[in-house]
Amino acid sequence: MAKKKKRGAGTDPVLAREVTAMKEKITQRLAGFDGFMCPRNMFVAQAKSNGRNSKKNLLKALNELYDEGRVSLLDGMLFLCMEASVTKLMKTAGIVTRNADGLEFFVPGKFLMGALIGDTVMIAPIYSSDGEPKAQVVRIVKESDSRITGIALCDEYGDFYLMPDNMGMNMIRLVKSDCPFEDESRVLAEIVSRGVRHSEHVARVIVNYGNSGNAAVCAKAIIAAAVSSEGFSPETLAMAKEIDTAGISGKDCAGRLDLRGKNIFTVDGADSKDMDDAVSAEKTDSGYELGVHIADVSHYVKAGSSIDREAMERGTSIYYADKVIPMLPAELSNGICSLNPGEDRLAFSALMKFDFEGNILDYQFRKTVIFSRVKGIYSEINDLFAKGMQSHFFDKYSQIYGDLTVMKELAEVLINKRASRGAPDFGETETIIKLDKNDKCIDVKAKI
Repeated sequence: MAKKKKRGAGTDPVLAREVTAMKEKITQRLAGFDGFMCPRNMFVAQAKSNGRNSKKNLLKALNELYDEGRVSLLDGMLFLCMEASVTKLMKTAGIVTRNADGLEFFVPGKFLMGALIGDTVMIAPIYSSDGEPKAQVVRIVKESDSRITGIALCDEYGDFYLMPDNMGMNMIRLVKSDCPFEDESRVLAEIVSRGVRHSEHVARVIVNYGNSGNAAVCAKAIIAAAVSSEGFSPETLAMAKEIDTAGISGKDCAGRLDLRGKNIFTVDGADSKDMDDAVSAEKTDSGYELGVHIADVSHYVKAGSSIDREAMERGTSIYYADKVIPMLPAELSNGICSLNPGEDRLAFSALMKFDFEGNILDYQFRKTVIFSRVKGIYSEINDLFAKGMQSHFFDKYSQIYGDLTVMKELAEVLINKRASRGAPDFGETETIIKLDKNDKCIDVKAKI
C-alpha cells in the first residue's frame, strides 16, 4: 500500500511557475541595464513592496540563478553572467571576449576553470582594483577542440608531461599515442581529458616537430599554434585564380582617377615579391605634390567571401626568418593586388600638397588606376643617390631619377620639420636573418 505524501511535501507547481517567471524577469531586466548589472536591493525593495510571498519567490529565484551560474553577486550588485569566448591564454591568466559587444575581460588563472582558447564560457565580473574589466569563468558552455604546443619532458619515473608554451605554469600529463616523441621534443598535443584546472588536463601528442633546441623546429610549433592552416581552401584558391586571370577591365577603371600618365614606382627590399604600395613626387611652383598609392584589395576581396573569411582568420601576413605565410593567396598578394611594374593596377591613393617648409596645404583620397614604372630596390636607390649618373643602376632609374631626387628633398624637409617639433628618433634598424640549408641561423645583418 502506497504511503500518503505529507502535506506540503514535494514541489508546489504554482510556486515553481512563479519562481520560473521571476527568474526570467530578473535576467531580462538585468540584460536591459548598462553593463548587465544593477543593485540587488532594487529587486528586494520592489519585491518586498509587493508582499511577503513576492520577496520569498525573489530570494528563491535568485538562489536558483546563482546555482545555475546565470547571475552573480558582487559588492551588492547583481550581474547577469555573460557569454564570452576565450581568446588568449598566458602563463598565469587569460583573456575572454564578451560575445555581445567584444569587450575584453582579464581572467586570473585560478578563475579560468581550465578553459582553453576557443571555448565558449559564461563569465561573471570580479573585483578590479584598477578599474579594468576583470571576470571569472563560472561555466564552460562549449568546449573547443583546442590544441596546444609545448615541450615533452620525461620525469625520473619515465612518465611524460607537456610544458605548454602559452597556457599555465603547470605541466600536463601526456598519455601514450601513435606519434613517437622523445624527451625535450617540441610537440603539438590535443586534450583528451579535461579537469577544472589546466594542470588536471590530460593530453596526447599528435605531431612531433623535433628537438626543442632547434630554432626552425620552434618556429614550426609557434606557427602551428597561431595559424589553423598554412594553405588555403580549394574554394579560396579557385576564386583567387579566377580574379587574377580576369585582369583589369574598363568597367573596373570606370569612375576612378586615371594616374597612369604619372611617374609612379615602388620601393621595396630586393627579395620582396608583393608590392602593396607605390609613390610619386613632383616639385611645383608652390612646393611639392606627394602621392602614396595602396593596392585596392577591397575591390577584389568582398565581405563574406571565402577569401575574406580566411584573411580574417589570419589577420595579417606572418613573416618569420626567411619565410612568409600570406594573408591572401599568391594570385592576389603577388598577382593582381601587387603593384608590379609595367602593369595597370587598381589603387587607393592619398594625394598631398606641401609648401617648401613641409606644411601640408591640401590632401584628398581617391580610388585610382595606376601604372608603376619601376620596381625600386632600397640598396640600388641608395647607390644611385651616392654616385648619381656613375651608378651601375642609373639606366634602370633614368626615367624617374628626377622624381627620386624630389622625393629625397621632400623627405629631408619633413624629417627636419619633425625634429624641430621635438619628435624622438629611435633609430631602429630592420634586420635580416640568414639561415643555412638546415634552417640554422648563421648571421643577422642590418637591412639596407
